[in-house]
Amino acid sequence: MSEYIHFYNKHKNFLFYVLSFICFTLFVYLAIPFFFNYSNFKSTLEDKIFLNFGTKVSISGGIHYQFLPSPRLKIKNLKIKDYLDEKKYIGKINTAVVHIPFKKLVKLKKIDFEEIQIIESDIIIDYENLDLYKSFFKEKFKSKPIKFLNSKITIRENNKKIFSVTNIKSFFTSSESLDSVRLTGNFLTDKISINFQNKHKQKKPLKVFLLKLDNMNFNLRLDLSLDETKNSIGSFDMKYLGNRLKGDYIYKDSTIKLLSSNFYNPYIKGKIQGKVLIKPFLSFDLQAEAKQLNFKNILKDIANLPSNEQTQLFVPNRSINGKLSLDIKKIYTSSKVVQSIESELEFRNRDIIIHKLLLDLGKIGASDIQGKVITDPKYTKLYFNQNFYLDNNKIFFNRFNLRNFSETNNLNFAGEINLSNFLLKLNSVSSEEEFSLEDLNFIEENFNQIFFEKQLNSFFNYLNLKYFLELVIG
Repeated sequence: MSEYIHFYNKHKNFLFYVLSFICFTLFVYLAIPFFFNYSNFKSTLEDKIFLNFGTKVSISGGIHYQFLPSPRLKIKNLKIKDYLDEKKYIGKINTAVVHIPFKKLVKLKKIDFEEIQIIESDIIIDYENLDLYKSFFKEKFKSKPIKFLNSKITIRENNKKIFSVTNIKSFFTSSESLDSVRLTGNFLTDKISINFQNKHKQKKPLKVFLLKLDNMNFNLRLDLSLDETKNSIGSFDMKYLGNRLKGDYIYKDSTIKLLSSNFYNPYIKGKIQGKVLIKPFLSFDLQAEAKQLNFKNILKDIANLPSNEQTQLFVPNRSINGKLSLDIKKIYTSSKVVQSIESELEFRNRDIIIHKLLLDLGKIGASDIQGKVITDPKYTKLYFNQNFYLDNNKIFFNRFNLRNFSETNNLNFAGEINLSNFLLKLNSVSSEEEFSLEDLNFIEENFNQIFFEKQLNSFFNYLNLKYFLELVIG
């Protein structure tokens, strides 16, 4: 140990000069880019950004060099040229920070970049060009790592905003075997997270897409690959609150073919298949079969809903358009009146067309309903035509404890229910012959008093049904 101390004391001045020379040389080397005249080489920097990051830009602001914490250029006020048409711009950047490799600091013309940070950018994408952008990024886009901070992306159609993602923090990397994008931001009133991986060097290339919305408790996973005919195929797993949909799909010509998939939630469990059309607008044609429906759980949740929310249960979203065929094999209720259901429904903007709603009433008989739910700014109404087919009067009377009544034939009801304030209006009731206006008023008045006294809470009350039948048939 004493030898090392003796050597240091003898040569410490020399060591000091050597270290000082190295530090000075390093400082001079790092300081070289301070002396470049960047304003005369903006076009060169624009070309370098394109070569390294696959994006053409126009620089209008100042350019400054920093060597701490690592060598980099800080560029202000850039415009992003459209990938499809260089004469147009699709966004602007407040600040771009490009990281310079240590070996590329000597000459401005030979300067190179290894990563770029985009700070406070605002990008606008036209929805009608999404497929073109998709093809471009798939076939032509190559880039070194890109990081976005505090940025914004807007999707618009015909110059009208569809949605925006703000406060974006994103990171893109690319290698021979894997492309990766991670993004977080604010979407509507929620926080969104996206993770995309393109594993293109596997025997069977695979793309994995993960989407998460925190407040909605929504999670989606898509696995995507190509079949022998170059159609997109894959699997999906979607979770939303207590709902889950999981299965396989084929995507071709803006249409998703949903193969037999499983769905379940606290109310229902079954399988679904069909088609979902993406363009020119979102629509669907689906066939679903449920093994069971737990109507008891539905009634519990309805009972906890305030009155104003119960009226909103029958107002569909305007963007829901399509056809749904739903068969339910078994229904669990306290009354056990309805055994199973077959239905064919069509959704048109905010209206619902009931082409078929067949209720299996077991040994009692059956009931079929046709009609439509119409929604306008003032109210939502159900217009219906309903038939009751009674197969066995004895079982019917015993089931509802009806005594000393004459046989009842098949019945037909036609009318409307105002679902905004839960009020029935009958247009006609008939059996072998049509009921009189006095009978109609009697049935209508008692129906509203008994079934809609407490809105849906009283409508699904089995005791109310027994009381109503005894009163009306009597």
